[in-house]
Amino acid sequence: MPIALDTRYFDPAIEQFNELMSELSSQGSQSWEHGALERHIHQSGTELLRRLFQGHLDVRYASEEYQKDVYGSEIILRILNL
Repeated sequence: MPIALDTRYFDPAIEQFNELMSELSSQGSQSWEHGALERHIHQSGTELLRRLFQGHLDVRYASEEYQKDVYGSEIILRILNL
């Protein structure tokens, strides 16, 4: 059974996507030369991918379980300050 995804971790990516869509559909962008348009899409697209990746890492982190006790090689309990 699939786990319900908490999409709030992807809010920054959605914000970046919406901003890019808004810019590309604006009147001002209609006069951009192709090279400038490609550079802008590349730069904004890279940021979008970075935010998607970070969202994924945040989802993973939120669902991880952590060890409560950690022992060293000499079987001595290490105190964790979490």
